Amino acid sequence: MKKVILIAALTRSLIITLTVMIIMLSNPLMRSEKRIRDYILNITPIGVSMDEVMLIIEEKEKWEVRAINHERGYTNSRTYIPNTDPDCPLEFTNPVIGEKSIRVYLGRSWIFGHTVTVSWGFDSSGKLIDIYVSKVLAI
Repeated sequence: MKKVILIAALTRSLIITLTVMIIMLSNPLMRSEKRIRDYILNITPIGVSMDEVMLIIEEKEKWEVRAINHERGYTNSRTYIPNTDPDCPLEFTNPVIGEKSIRVYLGRSWIFGHTVTVSWGFDSSGKLIDIYVSKVLAI
């Protein structure tokens, strides 16, 4: 009898574990920033226009646009350039990528509570030059 209960408990645990793993792997927000970035670059490749990116965001993907800026690019919170001012050698600046930008909220993963946003940076003529994916733990 104890063996039957143990086997049933182990089977139930295995089913729950496999179910959680399948849910996690099927949720695109659970992917790494690099994998999300690769996906975004696949659907909005470097060189595409700002208008084309907006069409994909609004009509195909239906992501939530948080900001559109025609006068400034985005800042990448993970890339810092050391300040070259000798009076302030420990200070770093956060570079601006592009002349124009779009920032989109992709969503929040319910398992770990990460929010995922994507920023597209465009040159002065409105052509995509880079993107940045950010996963931040939302408290």
